[in-house]
Amino acid sequence: LLPPNHFGGRPGHATTDSLHLLTSTVKSAWCNNKVASLLSLDVKGAFPSIAIPHLIYHLKVIGV
Repeated sequence: LLPPNHFGGRPGHATTDSLHLLTSTVKSAWCNNKVASLLSLDVKGAFPSIAIPHLIYHLKVIGV
C-alpha cells in the first residue's frame, strides 16, 4: 500500500531519513549532469470521506 520511500507516520522512518534520501537523490543527479525535481503536496484534506477504521485495518494488515 505504501511505497518504501514513504516516511510519514511509519515506525523507524524519521524526518531525517527523508531529508537524507532527498539530499542523496539531488547530489546523485548533479554528479551525473542531470536535474532533480521535487513536487511537495499538502494532502491533509485530500481524503475527507475515508473510513478511518477501514484504513487502520489495512495498514495493520501490511504492518504499517
